[in-house]
Amino acid sequence: AGARLAAKMAEAKAETKPEPKPEPAPPDPSPAESAPHDHEPARIPYKLASALAATAAAGIERTELLLWLISRGTLTDGQKLDDMPQNVIDYLAEHPDKAAGAIKAWKAQPF
Repeated sequence: AGARLAAKMAEAKAETKPEPKPEPAPPDPSPAESAPHDHEPARIPYKLASALAATAAAGIERTELLLWLISRGTLTDGQKLDDMPQNVIDYLAEHPDKAAGAIKAWKAQPF
C-alpha cells in the first residue's frame, strides 16, 4: 500500500501546479524542552497537519494517506500515532479537518 500511495502522490504532484510554500516548521526543541508536561495538551506535528491539507488539495484518497501517516507519525511527546485505537483512526479518516481535537481527546483518555 505504501508504494501505491507514493506513486499516487508523485502523480498528483506532477499534475498540480506549484503552490506557495508554507511557513517552515519551528526547529525541534531540545529534549529538556520537549518533555511532556501534565498541563500541556499533546500537539500535532506541523508535518502531519500540512500533509493532510496538501493531500486533500492533491486529490489523494484521505483514508489511504491517513493510514500511511499514522503508521509513521510521532507526537511531540514521543508517542507513536499508530498506538491510537481504530475508532480514532476511522474518525480522522472521515473528519481530517478535526485532527487536532481528535488527537487531543485521544491523548486525554486515562489508560
